[in-house]
Amino acid sequence: MGFTPAYQCRFRPEGESPENWCLLLEARANGGGIYPVIVLWVNKETYLPVAGEFYARSGKLLKSIVYQEYRTVLGKPVAMKVTIRDGTQPDRYTVMEYIKLVEKSLPPHYHWQLALPLPESLLNPEKMIPGPEST
Repeated sequence: MGFTPAYQCRFRPEGESPENWCLLLEARANGGGIYPVIVLWVNKETYLPVAGEFYARSGKLLKSIVYQEYRTVLGKPVAMKVTIRDGTQPDRYTVMEYIKLVEKSLPPHYHWQLALPLPESLLNPEKMIPGPEST
């Protein structure tokens, strides 16, 4: 997880447990942080995240995430199961389970925005849904 450059981090003792530290990550000015505030629980033994809460500038919870079933993949710890809950509708959630992760080499042009596939509507304009300005 690459929060460090975009966020200023400090301990939040009120959320700490015997197993986990609670960290408050606040987006730096012009630091590129997507979420203004993240509360992250990190395991004290492994230093790996176990859960996180991601907030809007208003303080509203946008989503919460639980990181589980860590395994070493290509020499790095990876959460093989990640559960993401909607902050406003906690009964709505997504579970991502990774079965097999492998390293693959891609040609450099695969990382260019121009190399991304175009949406069907741009390839076939007749399939475009008319906007309000065309009615």
